[in-house]
Amino acid sequence: MKEIAIVGAGVGGLTAAHALRKAGYRVRVLERANRLRAAGAGITMQSNAMSALMSLGLDKPVQRAGHVISQGRVATWKGKTINELEMEAISESVPKRGVAIHRRRLMEALAAGLDEELEFGVAIQSVENIEGGVRLTSEDGRSLEADAVVGCDGLYSAVRRSLFGDEPLRYAGYTTWRGVASMSAEDVQLVEMWGPGLRFGLVPIHHDEVYWFAVASGPQQMVIEKPVVEVLREMFAGWQPQVRRVLDATNPEEIISTDCLDRPPMRTWGHRRITLLGDAAHPMMPNLGQGGCQAVESAVVLGRILEESEDLQAGLRRYEALRVDRANRFVKQSFQMGKIAHWKHPLAHGLRDFGMRLAPSSVVRRSLVEQYDFEGWFRRRAL
Repeated sequence: MKEIAIVGAGVGGLTAAHALRKAGYRVRVLERANRLRAAGAGITMQSNAMSALMSLGLDKPVQRAGHVISQGRVATWKGKTINELEMEAISESVPKRGVAIHRRRLMEALAAGLDEELEFGVAIQSVENIEGGVRLTSEDGRSLEADAVVGCDGLYSAVRRSLFGDEPLRYAGYTTWRGVASMSAEDVQLVEMWGPGLRFGLVPIHHDEVYWFAVASGPQQMVIEKPVVEVLREMFAGWQPQVRRVLDATNPEEIISTDCLDRPPMRTWGHRRITLLGDAAHPMMPNLGQGGCQAVESAVVLGRILEESEDLQAGLRRYEALRVDRANRFVKQSFQMGKIAHWKHPLAHGLRDFGMRLAPSSVVRRSLVEQYDFEGWFRRRAL
C-alpha cells in the first residue's frame, strides 16, 4: 500500500487524511504543533463544504458540534438590512445547510478516528522529490520518506517554499480581530455590518456562544497602545447595540488579531510527487468565508481522483487541473469583496449599499447555488 505524507493538521490536512485513507492509501499526518491547533475562534463550513464532508461521513459530527445556518444578512453599521438571504430559498438546489462552529470543535470532529495517522511535534522544514517518492526533512534534522506529499501547512507553507522559493505575501489593507462571546445566541442572527472602512460580524456557533469578527482598514502591523477591547469599543462606538454586548461578553485574553494576507492566485500547485492544498495552494481573504470550505473541497477531490488513478503522479496533476480554476475564482472574488466592503468615502459606500439593495434576489440565489453546489460542479468538471 502506498503511503502519502500530509504536512499540516489543519482543516484541509485532516479532511485529506480521511479522503486519502478512503481512497486506499496509508496516511501520515505530520503536524509541527504538539496538539491540534484551534486558533481562529469561529469558522463557517458552508453548504459546499458540508456536501463535500457528507461524502466522507463527516457532515453529521460537524453539524452536531455547531450551529446550522438558516439565514444571514448584510446590514449597515446601524443594523439596517442591505441584503438578506433565507437558506430555505435555495434548499431545493443545495442538499446541505451550512454550519457555523467553534474551530476547536471542528478540529476535534475532523480528527476523530485519525489517532494512528496523526504525528505531533514534527516540524517539516523542506521536501524534495527523489526517485520513486519524496524525502521530507524536519527542523531537527530527521529525514522521512513517502510515496507522495500533500502540503497542507497553511499560508507560510514550508512545502510550497520548497517548490517555489520565497514569495511575497499580499496585504489587503485591513486587520481583523476575532473572538467568542459567552452569551445566549437565541436572539442573534448571522449578520455582517458595514461602515466606512469598518466591518463587524456576528455568527452564532452554539446556543451559548457567539463568534464575532471586527475588521478595520489600516497599516500592516498596526500598533495599538490601549487594551484591545477598549480600542474596539471606541472603534465601533454607536454601532448596533449587539456589538457592544458581544465585546463585553468576551474574554480579552482570547481575542485574536491578524493582518489580512493572501497571495495572488497561481496555476501551478505541485511538481512530480508533491502537491499543495488549502491555504498552501490557494490562500484567500476571509470575506466570503470560503477559505476552510475550499480546503475541504480540495481534499475530497484529491481523494476521489487518486482513488481512480493508477499513476500517482498523474493523479496529482489531474487533481490540480480540476481544482485550480474554482479555487482561484474564490481567491479573486474574496479579494475584490474586501476592497468594496472597505470603501471609505460616504458617497462611495452609500452607492455600494444602494446597489446591493437593488440586486435581484433571483440573481443572488443563482450565484449562491453556483457557489454551494459542490457535487454539481464536480460532476461537470470530472466528466
